Amino acid sequence: MKTKMNRHTEISRRAFIGDLTSAAILPFFKVNTENSQDLWGRAEIRDYSVCLNSDLILADPEMLQILADAGVKGIWIATYFYGYWPYQKSKIIRAKELVQQKEMDAFAITIPFGHPGDSLQAGDDAFPLISPAHWPRTLDMDGNLYAGTTVNDLVNIENARALQEVSQMGFRQCMADDDFRIARLPGVIGGSFDDKTRSLFLERGGYSAAQWSELLDDIRSRRFTPVVKDWVDWYCDRMTESFRIQQKAFAGDFGIMVMYLGAEKAGIRLSDYRGVQVRVGEAHFNDRDLKSPKGWTDELFSVLFHRRYVKPEDAWSETTAFPADALSVENMIAKLTISTIADVRHTTFMSGLTPLPKSYWKDLPSAMRLQKKHHEMIAGYALKGPFKHFWGEASRYVGKDRPFSLWLAMGVPFEVIDEPEKGEDGWVFMSDEDYTYLGKRAQKANVVVREDLKKEDSPVQALKEEPDDLWRWKKQMTPLLKNSNIPYVIENEPAVCAWYSQAKRVLIWSLSNVPVHLTLQYGSRQIARAFKPLESSVVKL
Repeated sequence: MKTKMNRHTEISRRAFIGDLTSAAILPFFKVNTENSQDLWGRAEIRDYSVCLNSDLILADPEMLQILADAGVKGIWIATYFYGYWPYQKSKIIRAKELVQQKEMDAFAITIPFGHPGDSLQAGDDAFPLISPAHWPRTLDMDGNLYAGTTVNDLVNIENARALQEVSQMGFRQCMADDDFRIARLPGVIGGSFDDKTRSLFLERGGYSAAQWSELLDDIRSRRFTPVVKDWVDWYCDRMTESFRIQQKAFAGDFGIMVMYLGAEKAGIRLSDYRGVQVRVGEAHFNDRDLKSPKGWTDELFSVLFHRRYVKPEDAWSETTAFPADALSVENMIAKLTISTIADVRHTTFMSGLTPLPKSYWKDLPSAMRLQKKHHEMIAGYALKGPFKHFWGEASRYVGKDRPFSLWLAMGVPFEVIDEPEKGEDGWVFMSDEDYTYLGKRAQKANVVVREDLKKEDSPVQALKEEPDDLWRWKKQMTPLLKNSNIPYVIENEPAVCAWYSQAKRVLIWSLSNVPVHLTLQYGSRQIARAFKPLESSVVKL
């Protein structure tokens, strides 16, 4: 049955091909395959670790053997949490020794600022859920007080002191975990709006009292103004200083975990953490959130963004289920593919303070080995393709963290860019905030935005973030993809097509919840394979 195209995407096939083959537009589909290997080299490929607490390790030593047999190489052990030592230090040391006896690495986890509420599924009424009373609270713009999102000298001193103790326990790698941020949730512009903070900010920047009101109004309206940028950068400076104080106190590698799409508005200026171990952020930890391809593409979008700043050998996955049994083992296995596509070398399984069900470790080992095999084929090679992943300053400073991401499931190759002008050999997909903020820089025929943003006289492409609209647009461009020797999936089934041109490999990841047959078109060649739900496969070209 034919479906009528909306007026923003309707283009005759003849006019489309005629325009695109003109000298002005054809470069959009010319993909440079020279020098596409990452400069970071080919470090040891893919290892697996698990987060546990010392009480569990001591009470259930069988768990360590199960994990060692599964191929797990390291255990992250909970230590200092937002002002407390919830587990006895002697037990932490003993748990560390048991892990090392199994010939696994023992790493430390801290939570420097807090994770309010039972967001760790502690399962213990005596477990402290918020930071101690002598730690200051954050005041939001509506007058609500929150724990766990405040950074200051007192918090820095107590964290540094605790990290010195963690070092003395013999740990040589530590991650500031869940989460290193001053924003309560993804999409929130962080910071405390109390009287003391207001006075400090106004005095520091030479602002008037009236400009404080402007700041609040701009934040509420998500306007990326100079005063908002100054506010966010000020907090980023304070968070970076806090990290460096903690890093200096720890005698080893000290890293951070970042939240889903974590960036400047959460106090995380990722460019400050180059060369640091980083756990890249996810958003979906249960089966409910991953029922549709959009959940998977949002997850992949966030990891691809964070990898702009983090070398593969420094990148750790989040790979979280929460609560521990809320994510099926099938979906947990599917999450492993995200790390393979984005060349995240270290997979960390996490489920709060409650372990994953033991039954999961019957199915996970074979999937872990398969993803390691896939990863070895493409590690160190850059993603290439005509579709461009872009997450700009406006999204990072004031955005609601609603990425235009479903295009990743169109079965067309993509690559990551850090400036829109670097996408002139393809199609740049933009979020709402970036498109609005960039103004004339975004008014180009190779920019793709959500349909409701396009103005009548704008040259940009406008699409609904819905499968049918994306399939229609894909159909229009497939003749050029074929003629340009760009691999793509023929079928209108949700699938990620990750192309590593220099490696001569394509990783196809089906995002369908039912078995499907997918066909890769590469020039005149067709390669067909059957896929189980959420299965991935690497194709040699």
